[in-house]
Amino acid sequence: MPAETDQSFDLPGAMTATLGITLLVFTLAQAPEWGWTSAAILFSALAALILLAVFLGLEGRAASPLMPLRLLRSGGLPTAMALTFTFMATFMALPYFTTELFQRVYGYTPFQTGLAFLLPSIAIAIGTQIGGRMASRLGVRLLLLAGLATGAVGTALLGLMITPQGDYGALVPGFLILGVGQGVAWTPMWITATAGVRENEHGIASGMASTALWVGGAMGLAVLVLLADAPVGAAVSPDSLTVSIRTAIFAIAVGIALMLPIAHRAGRVKPTAPSVIDT
Repeated sequence: MPAETDQSFDLPGAMTATLGITLLVFTLAQAPEWGWTSAAILFSALAALILLAVFLGLEGRAASPLMPLRLLRSGGLPTAMALTFTFMATFMALPYFTTELFQRVYGYTPFQTGLAFLLPSIAIAIGTQIGGRMASRLGVRLLLLAGLATGAVGTALLGLMITPQGDYGALVPGFLILGVGQGVAWTPMWITATAGVRENEHGIASGMASTALWVGGAMGLAVLVLLADAPVGAAVSPDSLTVSIRTAIFAIAVGIALMLPIAHRAGRVKPTAPSVIDT
């Protein structure tokens, strides 16, 4: 295949997308503190929507678009972007709230908190290996459904077991179950992103799914913090903070469960090449 020499960097697209997403996340993060009807928040939200609309318009006409919109009409990329967005907004928000639990409720030091994360990290690594090895045998759809369902159950169990008394042992089953489920869902989610996409556009498809991932993380955490309405200050009681953390974790479990209908749309695709995500 001849090399393409007429490619140019889509600077207008990059600038409008970056500014639009940044302002949108800023709006969600600052609105609880400044007020949803404050002038700054309303201006930020309006500017974000305008910039993102301009970005989509530019991408539809650009010769070398940063995000080729035609890819959203083929293959598994739209499904993968919805999955990566929600995955980061749910699973990857858990460490924030469990860190709050360990340090502000249980009184762990930063070192003890790091040790507490070893077990779920090992469970995720095991799940990732399982997902990578079983994708070609079970199919992407089945593996995604199994991983997400397991993750939702484990997250709900974690929320149920949280108490102000600091019993880490009670959290172990939830950590193990959700960690394995999270790891199992990871690899097939990325396989879906390149399903039906031409081989020379796999990088673009993966980049679009990655962008959805990180935007989902920023927006998801902002919404969850707002939903949890976690109190601040040294005088906050462990009981009050525990309720807020538990609320956020149950919301995460619901969010993971809502990914199941999205995952059901994923095709039964086979990996065409070893994925770097597996390593």
